[in-house]
Amino acid sequence: MLEYEYTTDAAPINKRCKYTDDYIGLRFGSLVVISYPAKNGVRAAGAICRCDCGNLQLVPTIGKLLNGKTTQCAACGHKATGRAKSAWWSAHPEYRKSGDNPYRDERLYKVWMNMRSRCNDDYGYCKDVEVCDEWHNYPTFREWAYSHGYDESAPRGVCTIDRINPFGNYEPSNCRWVDMKTQSQNKRSHWLRMSEEERQQALAQAK
Repeated sequence: MLEYEYTTDAAPINKRCKYTDDYIGLRFGSLVVISYPAKNGVRAAGAICRCDCGNLQLVPTIGKLLNGKTTQCAACGHKATGRAKSAWWSAHPEYRKSGDNPYRDERLYKVWMNMRSRCNDDYGYCKDVEVCDEWHNYPTFREWAYSHGYDESAPRGVCTIDRINPFGNYEPSNCRWVDMKTQSQNKRSHWLRMSEEERQQALAQAK
């Protein structure tokens, strides 16, 4: 944020800046807009906000404030995520890595943990993706995995979990086991280029 200047001008010259109304003083969750970022005196996209904790936060687009995607600074967001994870582990001691957990040494257990961790990270690439309710239970996920092609002995990168619809959630009807090459080709841009018929055929593969 240090490379930006500060301005309260709500109407930038840059026509690519979508939101040009005045948001100074408005509150969005724990954030209050105090100024706009600018370069060479011209307002740039986004807003500079002060969090209730006192931190300044650069929000890249006003839209993230208006749609509720950003409601606190990054530091508070990480703390909230940490508290949520701690609460979950307190409620599910059977899944801790230490103690009486019969699954903790399984390779698939680590896959399950990483899948859930990606979706719990508010700042990661899976921040808009969820894990279905039934897969929050590891034995249920484990049963699905082994009945749908998971290979415990597969070389690294050969048997990875992939969302067929990259916009969709982690759930039985949208997941499969593929190699990293297939997964890397199944990006959101690829899904958007597909016809509806091709999308339905792809989803049918998971059933």
